[in-house]
Amino acid sequence: MDGHVCNVVRGCNYHIRALRHIRPLLDLDTAKVLAHGIDYCNSLMCGMSNRNFKRLQVTQYALARAVCSAPWSTSATELCRWLHWLPLRQRVDYRLALITITARRTGYPVHIASLLNEYRSTRTLRSSDELLFTIPFCRLPLGLISSFVLQKQLSNATVYKIRKHTVKYRLQIVHNER
Repeated sequence: MDGHVCNVVRGCNYHIRALRHIRPLLDLDTAKVLAHGIDYCNSLMCGMSNRNFKRLQVTQYALARAVCSAPWSTSATELCRWLHWLPLRQRVDYRLALITITARRTGYPVHIASLLNEYRSTRTLRSSDELLFTIPFCRLPLGLISSFVLQKQLSNATVYKIRKHTVKYRLQIVHNER
């Protein structure tokens, strides 16, 4: 995986330098469209080492600076927020959760939907109405099985966060109506 990340970073830096040369001729929306290549196949990066995530995150920050025509002294984190870009690790987690939830709702892709087993409790709990998945035991650090397990864990966590967020949002609405 280190060799692949090294090649991706090298290629991205080449294209970022090219984007910096033509950036004065482009508007912001066109530059954003050109920058979306970093989002390609990022769900394959689950289980990657922190070192590789940091290398790719630095590349994402350089891309944000190039898209916004900002100097190196500008905070790249703020630029990413302004561009509505998630940090790379969160992008990977979001993409995996999205694939899982889409496969559960639509049944496509079939090879993923066939592996999803809903969690059914033996007794009635408050969490019984949530769409949780059973998580199989897995010892492998990388590979298809571990990414599948991680996918289920992320989906379960996402369902909890969405439920928590909607409750918080409802409380804010009630509070603002007073």
